[in-house]
Amino acid sequence: MFTSLHTVTGSSARYCTIQDRGDVWPSAAATDHILPDFGGLAEGLLAGRLVATDSGWRKVETLAPGDMVLTFDHGMRRLESIDATAVTPDPRQSSIAQALHVPKGAIGNRRAITLLPSQLVLLDCDFAQARYGNPFLLVQAGLLDGYNEIVRAPLPAQATSYMLTFAQEEIIHTDGSALMSCYGLRTTSRLARPGRYPRMTRAQALEFRRWVKLQARGQDPSLAAKIGRIPARASDMVPMARLH
Repeated sequence: MFTSLHTVTGSSARYCTIQDRGDVWPSAAATDHILPDFGGLAEGLLAGRLVATDSGWRKVETLAPGDMVLTFDHGMRRLESIDATAVTPDPRQSSIAQALHVPKGAIGNRRAITLLPSQLVLLDCDFAQARYGNPFLLVQAGLLDGYNEIVRAPLPAQATSYMLTFAQEEIIHTDGSALMSCYGLRTTSRLARPGRYPRMTRAQALEFRRWVKLQARGQDPSLAAKIGRIPARASDMVPMARLH
């Protein structure tokens, strides 16, 4: 348990320092997911995730509408709603649903955590800086398989996903400086999900996967950045996964 919010308001968290970068990445519009091999897919935070609030670190399952949560861009913001949903294997597949085991420090987390594969993570990495001229990249957790020793792991039994919603899309601090995206009420469509941090196109996501594999093998990940930039196309967007 973290004793204060000092760790998330320090320079390592880049608290309230980034501006709207909607022109860096294209918006996504498709509705199907690109991570079918995980079996059961879901986004949201699993029970036990520590969220930075005005009263300190709190487990996500203890939050309630009206609580003030520390956001990456806007400081304290009111939590509008929280939805708890059981996460089960995809009935269309026989495989057991999987999640991501994230070791301590892999994405700024101060302890080992488990993430659902469709949860969007704001990542600070060399790939984003080399390809888009900006160190931050919004990416589905499932694409991080192999990044900084992140590996797949079976979902905990009777897992529950907690979806936090604010007045607008927000990035929140969890378990130290791990940055997670949450929905906003102003989003006209949860599947289209327009917002401050658009997702990568499908082609860019595949390129990111190749970069992660290089990093996992101990090779110089910057080699992947030397490939010519892949142009974005509206018809080739990374889709949004849904809770099953």
